[in-house]
Amino acid sequence: MSNFFKTNNVDMFPSAYRKIETKGKYTSEENFVNIINSVVDYDRYVLSTVEYLGRGEPLKVVLHGYYFEIEGFSLNTYPNLWVGIKVEQGANALVDFDTSSTTIDENVDNGNFKGLAYTTDANGFNVSDTTNYKYYTLQVSSNGSLVNQVKFSSNSIYYKGDRTRSVSSLLDGKQDKLTAGNGINSSKLNNNEVALTEEFNNTLNSFFPSPRGVGSATQPVYVSTSGTMAAISSSSGVPQTSGSKNNVNYKYTQAALITQGHLMDSGVAFYASEGNPQQEVGKNGDFWFKYTN
Repeated sequence: MSNFFKTNNVDMFPSAYRKIETKGKYTSEENFVNIINSVVDYDRYVLSTVEYLGRGEPLKVVLHGYYFEIEGFSLNTYPNLWVGIKVEQGANALVDFDTSSTTIDENVDNGNFKGLAYTTDANGFNVSDTTNYKYYTLQVSSNGSLVNQVKFSSNSIYYKGDRTRSVSSLLDGKQDKLTAGNGINSSKLNNNEVALTEEFNNTLNSFFPSPRGVGSATQPVYVSTSGTMAAISSSSGVPQTSGSKNNVNYKYTQAALITQGHLMDSGVAFYASEGNPQQEVGKNGDFWFKYTN
């Protein structure tokens, strides 16, 4: 034996033989609307494209399965536009957006169609009686461009016949998902951009100043406290120079010294003179060479 659902828990359309829950027998607005809504992922969207509008085609939109064509629409006239409809609860029929009247055409020649309202203000619709009616609104254009043209989600499109894999899962699986670390500007990720933070960007740019290059073959570079590359400009040690003490003339040079990673000026010094070493000159560990001509 098969299993079945309760009769009053099942609605369907179309149906020829049902004797209970018979609304599926009729070609009502609700049944037609549900056909459209069952094949798309979004119940309101813009069908038109800029190219079609440029050829004088009407604006085509769908709201909750209701299809509309509006003649005379242009993005120049309506750079920002929202449209809306009002549907009865229960009967699920379109009514006058303002008065809820079932008469939605004023007259044939120059009256207004009251079933579709529009506004150029995002808060321009008067949505009041949500107990007896449902309201559906859609933004059509923003700053002179058409928006909300998407009907399908990539979650509902499968890839190469494999219904276990949607296009969304396939794309997600084939691309690296970037997350912001210390060096990535997280605000750029929202715009599908990868950018370094200002600090790290300045560090990289400091490698290539104008003129190009930092330091030289004989001038080391280091990372400054500001995070940029700089050439060492301080001196350590003393090249050959002359000195005199107690009428003793001498030449000396002092080696560079690195202590705990710092360049120091107190490396080993070498003295050379014809006279005797002077006790007041130099320090422990220095060398004094006495020579004769």
